[in-house]
Amino acid sequence: KSVTSCRIRTHHWNEIKSKLWGNRFWTRSYCVLSVGDGANTETIKK
Repeated sequence: KSVTSCRIRTHHWNEIKSKLWGNRFWTRSYCVLSVGDGANTETIKK
């Protein structure tokens, strides 16, 4: 994550600076991803 953050800051600073949490690029959270047609809300919640 640190390499990604550094590259994005270097190349896109003017675009992202107003969207950061203070000066932090990442926040403590989670992510839910699904691929395909078969995932419904119940499956994703599990």
